[in-house]
Amino acid sequence: MKCIVLFCVVLQLFVANSETLANLIPRPCRKSDPNFESCFKNLIERGISLLAKGIPKYYIPPMDPYIIPMFVKNVTLEDVLEGTVALANIKISNILKAKVKNVNVDLNDLSGEVDLYHPEIKISLQYNAEGKLFDSPIQSGGSFKGKFNDIKCNFKLKLKTVERNGVKYFATEKFKLKTSVGDGHINVVADDPEQQPLIDFVQDNFNANPNMYLELLNPMYVETIEKHIRSLLDGVLAVIPANAILPD
Repeated sequence: MKCIVLFCVVLQLFVANSETLANLIPRPCRKSDPNFESCFKNLIERGISLLAKGIPKYYIPPMDPYIIPMFVKNVTLEDVLEGTVALANIKISNILKAKVKNVNVDLNDLSGEVDLYHPEIKISLQYNAEGKLFDSPIQSGGSFKGKFNDIKCNFKLKLKTVERNGVKYFATEKFKLKTSVGDGHINVVADDPEQQPLIDFVQDNFNANPNMYLELLNPMYVETIEKHIRSLLDGVLAVIPANAILPD
């Protein structure tokens, strides 16, 4: 969930086309702008700032912390974990305290790349896991708190043009996310005290070598985030004409 901040970019492009918000946010960058990349970087930064604070007048709530009510996923980590994990009341803090480090755009190819950096993100949630942990059956629920530092995200996007009813729209042709987390520390408390020794074993191993476990988890959460963002992008791009997103 750490890089869901790209949602800011999408929503920024969406609300930029509302006349009622025109005085709050910059207009979309024009293709003819000689400083397009600088304009686009500013667009992203302004969108992040607006969403972090929210705009109550227009029913846009603050999105930092970012709340996810429920998330369920089948998980397979070789030689570590296999089963189903249900997460509830997920609270991600500092998600919009991101820095835009780099923006590259190729307007002819309708492709671009954005690098974001999060100094620190905190996550709290309730969990319920059922399956096998280190080849031992496990059924456990409880609370989780984690702090993760030095998070780098790279987004690559390529669009294509489609036409419906005589109107041109953009659609996602390619989307790729790469992310790395420099460090992390977790604290997990089981609802059942009898399960706490096993939970302590897991968290102590993670905290002793977070880089190894973060690398193991990377493909799982990157895949989840990619699907979420692509679905969001496809939904927004399908209803906003191309010339409103990228005017001449």
